[in-house]
Formats: sequence, C-alpha cells, structure tokens
Amino acid sequence: MRAITHAAFTLGLLAFCRSRHTPHTGFVVLDSPLLAYREPDGVDDDLRGTDLQEQFYSYLEGMSSDTQVIVVENTNPPSSIMEREQSLMFSKNPHQGRYGLFPYAPDRAREPDGTSA
Repeated sequence: MRAITHAAFTLGLLAFCRSRHTPHTGFVVLDSPLLAYREPDGVDDDLRGTDLQEQFYSYLEGMSSDTQVIVVENTNPPSSIMEREQSLMFSKNPHQGRYGLFPYAPDRAREPDGTSA
C-alpha cells in the first residue's frame, strides 16, 4: 500500500503545483508504484484481482501532454500503454524490447590496456 500511496501523493503534488501555477519540473519518476501486486504485507494489502493497475495507467494516460512520468516497474503495463510510441520496455534481452538505458554491447574479454583479447 505504501508504494501506490507514495505514487498517488507524488502525482497529486504535481497536479497541485500545476493547478496553482507554482514551480514544478513537470516530470516525476515512480519506482515500483504497483509493488503491492507482487508481495503484499498481509491479506488486507493484497490488491491482486482489483483494477488498480488499469486505473493507475488510465490516470497517467489522461495527464497533460507537457507532463512526463517515468515508471520503473517489474510488471508489464496494459497493452494500451505498451502500444504508445513513448513507452519503452527495458528487457535486458538484445532481441526483445530495448536492452537497457545504454546500447547493447556483447561481452568481450579486455586486456588491462583496453585492447581485445
């Protein structure tokens, strides 16, 4: 529950600042906001079987175009999100999605002076 509550507060703060025309960067980074879907602390915290994930991403889709939200999550978002041009999946697989933030470079043995072995 803490992860989704923190995400809601962060997005609410962004919306509050925008509505009051107070300074805000216009982007937020959310780290694992849907964590409760994987390992709930207890029965009351188990959100599996609800539509929270769909509602969360639906809210993000409805945000203004001058806002950027980066979601770092270990679960796949709904297909409607993945189909969007600005959605990137970092898969650590050179043949599916994007390998990672930096371009994929096959492992090569290197000598101490930096030359290939």
